[in-house]
Amino acid sequence: MRDGISGAARTIAVLSPDYLKSQHGTSEWEAAWRADPLGADRKLLTVQVRACATPARLTSVVGVELFGITEAEARSRLRAMVAGALTGRAKPGTAPPFPDAERAMPDRPVFPDARANGLRVINPVRYLRRRRGRLPSRASTVEVRAARGVRTACSP
Repeated sequence: MRDGISGAARTIAVLSPDYLKSQHGTSEWEAAWRADPLGADRKLLTVQVRACATPARLTSVVGVELFGITEAEARSRLRAMVAGALTGRAKPGTAPPFPDAERAMPDRPVFPDARANGLRVINPVRYLRRRRGRLPSRASTVEVRAARGVRTACSP
């Protein structure tokens, strides 16, 4: 098994709760992961066939979930994952459409007007600078009371 993993171009770990409990299963994917820990060469791919907690080391590994979907969709996802690993690109086959002339964002963002709601707007940096000489010298936290009892803590 060791020779097979070390000589393989890719290893596909088929993840399920039983596989992750298995001592041999864990050693197989760990050996493949050690050969490419950053995933740059995509030597380890994961296929999750049943819901299970993914080990922390595998969270950055390219993989697909094949449970809860049709067989045709599972086949399509698996082929796309393998093709992406072989080509080094897992990007869509077509480019996204060019944005319309109409802006996605309005010209000027609209913010709630605090003054219209009877709130006093302060600049906390300017507020603290003006009161620097009046603050206790050993204070590690300064409490600034804001709009209607909302509190914000600022550390010097």
